[in-house]
Amino acid sequence: MLKKNGYSQIKVSRDKQRSPDTQRRKRVKHRKITVFYLLLVLFIAVVGAFICANYLFEVKYVEVTGVSKYIPEDIVVTSGIQAGDKLFSIDKKKIESELKDKYPYIEKVEIKRKYPDTIRIVITQRRPAVCYETEKGYTLIDINGSILEEELVREPYGVTIVKGLKEPPVKPVEPETSDKEERQKYLEAKLRYEDELEEYKGILATMKSVVNAVKKADLQKVSYVDITNRQDIQIICSGRITVAIGNETQIDYKLTMSKKIMEEYLTDYQKYYVNAKNPGTVSYRVIKDGEIEENQ
Repeated sequence: MLKKNGYSQIKVSRDKQRSPDTQRRKRVKHRKITVFYLLLVLFIAVVGAFICANYLFEVKYVEVTGVSKYIPEDIVVTSGIQAGDKLFSIDKKKIESELKDKYPYIEKVEIKRKYPDTIRIVITQRRPAVCYETEKGYTLIDINGSILEEELVREPYGVTIVKGLKEPPVKPVEPETSDKEERQKYLEAKLRYEDELEEYKGILATMKSVVNAVKKADLQKVSYVDITNRQDIQIICSGRITVAIGNETQIDYKLTMSKKIMEEYLTDYQKYYVNAKNPGTVSYRVIKDGEIEENQ
């Protein structure tokens, strides 16, 4: 404490000199400055992104990978990507949809940006797995039933021939008219379509199960698979061995035992009927001339 002119003087700290209102105003000002700079940074980022999207990173090159069934140049043309397009303005979903609609072998499409000037189209192709015969020729599909090729004049090499498959049902088109009779016909057709679709899905599921099991068991020289009757599935090997497995129950075990019998007991040039309908009693016998093995 100092005395000056008869008065006592007390030196106070800077914090004590400020009133509560002054400190509050300072905190508010500090927050405003912080918000201002945050908004400024955000603004700069938005402007930068806009500039990049509209003025920088132009497409000069397009790379296509993963495709062997189609010509890469055709893929690029279908994608619609052109030199000078902005890297950020590419509509990925639209390109993916258009490519899959036009090219049935394409299962998946990924569009990737490769800075500063390249678009990469990565394609996953469907693999042919099964073919079946129709009135117009052979239809080739993948293991999930997606149609790859139609009206082929001969059986494609390297795929499983399946009997009992049929064309997928066609979804009826809803009429625009409000006519009661036309609406009723549409509703009836829709119900038939839904029933046929469920049956078709069941057939595809059986086909997939059997074909995968045949591949897993490594059965050799499979001529065809017959799933016409899904409770009496038959696999024909070498054109002379009928393997009857009944339904899909325990199919892996049935085929494993059937393969063992074929390798250890069956001779060349004779026709055989292998009964694997009951996994516990897999047996075989020679088919004599004139016998109808389907009835065994």
